[in-house]
Amino acid sequence: MPPAAPKKSAGKKVLSILGVIAVIIVIAGLKFGLRTALASDPTEDAKVGDCISVNSALKDEASDTDAKIVECSSSDAKFTVIGRVDGVSDVNSTACDKFFKEGEEGAVLSSDKGKGYLLCVKTK
Repeated sequence: MPPAAPKKSAGKKVLSILGVIAVIIVIAGLKFGLRTALASDPTEDAKVGDCISVNSALKDEASDTDAKIVECSSSDAKFTVIGRVDGVSDVNSTACDKFFKEGEEGAVLSSDKGKGYLLCVKTK
């Protein structure tokens, strides 16, 4: 009679199942993290002279705004970029002040992608 195949212990089965679950969690985390890290920033390449569209009216206070670069001839073009400050992402910074003329209506858009940046924009 041939020897019986060794039985896996319950502990080894549990460890195998936990290992598979851990691998699934790691893969899901990497996919989500990678997707978030690679999420595009629609104003990342904005430069002086570009026009910007926003999804809501900008206020004097900091607010989340969905902005994107659009053709200046578009009816969605609400602002024109008059300055850009890289390495700063605080909209309360005075970094954009030098770009605004007295009495000019404008706003500051910020992004914290990478090292961050500010877009100094005036109403079109």
